[in-house]
Amino acid sequence: MATSPPSAAPKTDGPPRRRDAARNRERLLAAAAEVFAESGASASLKDVADRAGLGVGTVYRHMPNKDAVIAALLRPQLDRLRTFAEAALTAEPTFATFADLIQRITEAMAGSKALSEIILYRHELPEELRDPVDQVLGRCAQVMERAQHTGELHPDLDITDLVVCFTCTHAVETTFADHGQGASRRLLALILDGMRVRREGPITLPEPTFALPDLIDGLGGTPGGHSATP
Repeated sequence: MATSPPSAAPKTDGPPRRRDAARNRERLLAAAAEVFAESGASASLKDVADRAGLGVGTVYRHMPNKDAVIAALLRPQLDRLRTFAEAALTAEPTFATFADLIQRITEAMAGSKALSEIILYRHELPEELRDPVDQVLGRCAQVMERAQHTGELHPDLDITDLVVCFTCTHAVETTFADHGQGASRRLLALILDGMRVRREGPITLPEPTFALPDLIDGLGGTPGGHSATP
């Protein structure tokens, strides 16, 4: 799920100069959404200007600073994740409800490096996003506790384990970003299965999204247990 630019695009009626300014703002917001999703918070407003094909001066006429841009882009994402978590709190308190929520969050994080960094390193990023992140993580912890009370989740799990889970999937997505999104799906399935207490049988892992020939060659197999092709 890629980071989306803020809603309510500016109107483009009025004098030509005003219309040009509105179009430039739209281009900058679209470029910022792509840049921060791909590169994370380390990206600069010059990177945004380059992606939009505009000068840095134009960026600063529309965007006061980088933190303000990141906050505007990611607040809607965090609001959606909080909505997912609140819906999970009204659903059945089962492992499936918990797992679905964690999968939604990791999918959103896979689509935006900046969103991942906001969730994992909230103290280093825009202060105005810290409370929304806390709300998302707090509700995740509540969903987890409800599933624990049913006996379906390991009783010793706490919010730290969720953050570690998100850190692991973020690391995999970042390491293998050149292979596209979704590289962490199999890992997440294994992590969630390890959190579960009651099982009906072996889980079915998602199909690998890519193969790494340099690692597989000489090991006698490919992901999934199949023999490597000579």
